[in-house]
Amino acid sequence: MYIYNWQIGKIKISICTNRKNLKLPYYPVTQIQVQKNIIIYLEEDIRKKEQLLKTCKETWNLCYPKELKNFYEIMNSYLIQKINLENHVNYYYQKENNIVAYFPYYTDNFLLKYSYSNNIIKLYGNETNLYRILTDFASVNNKYLPLHASCLQKDENVIGLVSTSGGGKTSLVLKLIQKGFNFVADDSLFMSQNKILPVSDLIAISKLYPNHPIIKRKIKRHKEEKVYIHLSKIAKMADELLLEKCTKTNFFYLQKRQGDWNGLKAMKEPFPCIAHHSFWCLHYFEENKQLEYIDQKAKDSFTFWENKLQNIQPIKLNFTEFDKSVESFVKKIS
Repeated sequence: MYIYNWQIGKIKISICTNRKNLKLPYYPVTQIQVQKNIIIYLEEDIRKKEQLLKTCKETWNLCYPKELKNFYEIMNSYLIQKINLENHVNYYYQKENNIVAYFPYYTDNFLLKYSYSNNIIKLYGNETNLYRILTDFASVNNKYLPLHASCLQKDENVIGLVSTSGGGKTSLVLKLIQKGFNFVADDSLFMSQNKILPVSDLIAISKLYPNHPIIKRKIKRHKEEKVYIHLSKIAKMADELLLEKCTKTNFFYLQKRQGDWNGLKAMKEPFPCIAHHSFWCLHYFEENKQLEYIDQKAKDSFTFWENKLQNIQPIKLNFTEFDKSVESFVKKIS
């Protein structure tokens, strides 16, 4: 068993795993006095995950954690189009003080078992899921605003990319890396005052992605539709970006391959800035501060997109002539 330590704000997390040389996320760690220690056990045996889920479905009670209820209540006080807690994609099961959270995403399928009576978390998943959990803790820390976006940097030019799932962000990111851009983040990043912070170098590559010579060799033996690789092994990584030193900081949205994307309207509301699945871990922070965390995050999200939407620009990629389409985009931003 290996133990890796990671700190976000006043919380120290000890990760217990059989993985050797585990890579931890890139957010800068502030060495301040620790107020709470949390232990995460990473269990990668899929049979144990399936058995726990079966047990929960048969003998535990379906529930909505109080932190999630608080989050939806505050969000709906801001939203024009209200969100329904019953439509939440995740499932939560409770037995006494214990909670099991089931995240049933196609490429991000895992279970979390945690308790209101201790600081021990058991994650039934893999390394990718661990990154997600650590991102959750960073998401509910007031210093960071999580964004569902990809980001690259070249010289003084910073490019942010948003789209619906499957819209082509990752494909465009990989092509831009081949054209000399430094990788910052794919799919999720953090804003902190005038900084863009990378989350991790893990990137989900679709086997349908237009050929990248190195990636093609890495993923051809995999059977999964998407394969996670550490991009730092094949690409130049950007450090945290001080936006005041960047002369160009532009956000673009990728339109759907067919028809127009109406995501801009949704972006005027807190999503996709706020990782609403992240608030399961809010009870690890000061209880009297929880509602303040949520309220401030909502306000930050509104403010961010109100500013960015004024200048956000559309991109329509032609996947039948992908190289030409990317070349045209590069000329546009140069």
